[in-house]
Amino acid sequence: MIHFILVSHGHDDYILNLLKGIGVLNSQDYKFYIKDNLGSSALKNYCFEREIPYFFSGVPKGFSANNNEIVNYLRNNNFVKQGDYYIFLNPDVIITEKSIMELVYIHKQNKYDLFSIDLYTDEKYINRDPSIRSFPKIGDFISSFLFNVNKSVVDRSKITQPTKVDWFAGSFIAIKCNVFEAIGGFDESYFMYCEDLDLCLRAHKKGFKAYYLPSIKAIHFTQHQNRNILNRHLVWHIKSIFLLYFKNFRYLNKYSR
Repeated sequence: MIHFILVSHGHDDYILNLLKGIGVLNSQDYKFYIKDNLGSSALKNYCFEREIPYFFSGVPKGFSANNNEIVNYLRNNNFVKQGDYYIFLNPDVIITEKSIMELVYIHKQNKYDLFSIDLYTDEKYINRDPSIRSFPKIGDFISSFLFNVNKSVVDRSKITQPTKVDWFAGSFIAIKCNVFEAIGGFDESYFMYCEDLDLCLRAHKKGFKAYYLPSIKAIHFTQHQNRNILNRHLVWHIKSIFLLYFKNFRYLNKYSR
């Protein structure tokens, strides 16, 4: 079983667009779960009508806490079985039913500890989302903020086979349920940003392998809210970077390019 987990921060339009484009929302092979961080009657009613599990805690939480909440619910109610996968999906990702069936095939092979797919920022699949990366040096963050240049981004143009990578963005993370359990889930010290890097880093430390699968495609309508120098997202991002390096300085310094 693949457990698709989506967290909405007022992203009703994106999520409804995604769900309406998928003919079969829940099957014996996969199931969707929606965590509403802000509370939307329209989203709640849609999920109720289509028997999609809907969660609203009443208290806004960060990315890590929201996803961990759904995982804890699934685990505590014994809905997770050996060999299952979690797929953490951004609300602004659009994936087709064909791609979902390809994910089901990958799941049944059960050979990847964690993986991500080929994300694009446009509906014609021309411009790739810079979601696949190497472990960064602190200079990569600085050059990204100041000059919009990030050397940790992996050039995927010539990658045609499943390839081992360091980490990938939280817009699409597929991970075996037992691997997620083994590394302790998402670190809730991160409110937003770097929790995806932290997750992949901790998996790497424990010997689990992350892969990029170029054969499966989806669209990610990126918003880059952290680019505005006066935006609170930038503050959250900087705090997360400091936390990441405080916890992992020696390891990142050793394994970065």
